[in-house]
Amino acid sequence: MSEILPKRRCIYCFQEKPIEEFSLEHIWPDALGGALCGDFFKTREVCEKCNNVCGLFVDGAFIKSWFVQMEIANQSYQFLNPSKPTAVPLHYLGVEPSLPTEEGEICERWQGPAGERIYHFHLADEERWDTFAGGDTIRRKKKDPGRAYLALTSSNEYWSLTAALSFKQQFAMAKRCVLTEVAIDDPKFAPILPVLFPQGDPADPQQARDKRVLAHALSNNGVHTRIPVQADFDGRFLCKLALGIGHRIFGKRHGESGYGTELRKGLWARHSRERRELRIRGTGMLGDGRATVAQELREFLTWPGAWTICIWNHGDRLAAHIHSPGGTKLSIVIAEELSSYPVIDAAVYRDGQIYIISLPGESFVGPLALPEVVAHKLGNRVVPILREIEISRDNTSLLPPKKPSPPAD
Repeated sequence: MSEILPKRRCIYCFQEKPIEEFSLEHIWPDALGGALCGDFFKTREVCEKCNNVCGLFVDGAFIKSWFVQMEIANQSYQFLNPSKPTAVPLHYLGVEPSLPTEEGEICERWQGPAGERIYHFHLADEERWDTFAGGDTIRRKKKDPGRAYLALTSSNEYWSLTAALSFKQQFAMAKRCVLTEVAIDDPKFAPILPVLFPQGDPADPQQARDKRVLAHALSNNGVHTRIPVQADFDGRFLCKLALGIGHRIFGKRHGESGYGTELRKGLWARHSRERRELRIRGTGMLGDGRATVAQELREFLTWPGAWTICIWNHGDRLAAHIHSPGGTKLSIVIAEELSSYPVIDAAVYRDGQIYIISLPGESFVGPLALPEVVAHKLGNRVVPILREIEISRDNTSLLPPKKPSPPAD
């Protein structure tokens, strides 16, 4: 007689599978600080298949969008250490359509922390990757990492090192070349200067051609790029987030509810027109959000240098209000008909429970009652944990000046 293996139901696909097929899911993505979060934002109720697919095409579509890439880069800049150059995420500027690339290739433009100009040549990907900064993430890591070029804009040693470290981090697998000569006096960097500032191979014909193409581009200070945008790029992500949080609060009854079913349909709907036909309430980054949170309260739901998630009871509905480090807002209703969940004390969320997450600041705070956060921001009282994360961020006023550097060769 064969052994009956214990099974579990995945909260995303709602299929029963052997427990061995489940893995740890970060309800809030790793790339936005999910690993820092408490157990509330983690679950083992997601199968490996859903975990992998959602990480690549749901979380990935959100994180790799131009909007969130800019948020990540701007957020990280606030946490630069004035006394120690470190790698930070780059600003994504889109595809350079006017550059004469090789047949079947494209060139993407990025910008460093001091305005450095960065060009990345790689093969064009399938259309579904058009809205992902850097294109096909799997292909970039393995089969086609591409060729990347960095032109420095500052002669200041701090900014040269910060740019080089960031360049290396972003294009670790690509063939890299720094187009600008630089002198670094700090002896501790001497052993790795060839790695940080690779000057390329004069005998490489492909690199010689790339440099001729870039010489013309570098002589022009303008930026002429194309940034494809999918209007509903965050729709599937919001459905996934609501399913994860809903399960953590309400348990399996959330997935069995009518609204939970709608959220699952929204998660797996590949086209925005399909999601628009569903009974899902919320607004993405491109929505105005006027119907979700009063304007006068939004400043209290935003925390500089961090993402915030506020879970709030609105009558017979529970919603999550997400604010980016730059103040852009998203929202999604987690559950309806709260009275049908008698074991849950909805009063806990009546005034709002807020979480603050900062990957570059290495901090996670929450849950805090929203009135506490409001009182702290108004100066009526000091919340020690909030004061602590305030002190740890935004050293931009202490950073060295960005002096101009000599032009690239």
